[in-house]
Amino acid sequence: MILNPNEEATMNIVAGIDVSKAHVDVWVSAEQGRRFANTPAGLTALAAWLAHTGVPDVGCEPTGGYERALVRQVRGSAVAEHVVHPTWVSHFARAAGCPAKTDVLDAQMLAQYGTVFTVVRPVEKQADREILKEVRRKPLVDQRVQEHYRRG
Repeated sequence: MILNPNEEATMNIVAGIDVSKAHVDVWVSAEQGRRFANTPAGLTALAAWLAHTGVPDVGCEPTGGYERALVRQVRGSAVAEHVVHPTWVSHFARAAGCPAKTDVLDAQMLAQYGTVFTVVRPVEKQADREILKEVRRKPLVDQRVQEHYRRG
């Protein structure tokens, strides 16, 4: 994700999603939040709800891989997904005077962060990176380790 300084500062409507192992908490700009199970059925319901509300963008933080199923589910819909750097959101939350850390507050901060900052996701590069990470990276790392030991 890249911050685009050349775009005008407009207010976006963004859904902030805090992902955990059991559930996802969603907050849409100034509206109330909702909670969905972090299961295939729950993520399908979330995607349908996002489509129904007309939210164009979704922002979430990387959470050790728990966000991958969400990103894949949202990517199949008309909603643009953004995986936001957690340090940026953490600094933003502290600057906004919100030092507390709960799932609902994280979702709110992600929504506010996406509303304040215009973010651009290079679609092709992001998709290529995910394919490389999930499919090709591990065999390449294993092969490098084998070659290292073979030379020794």
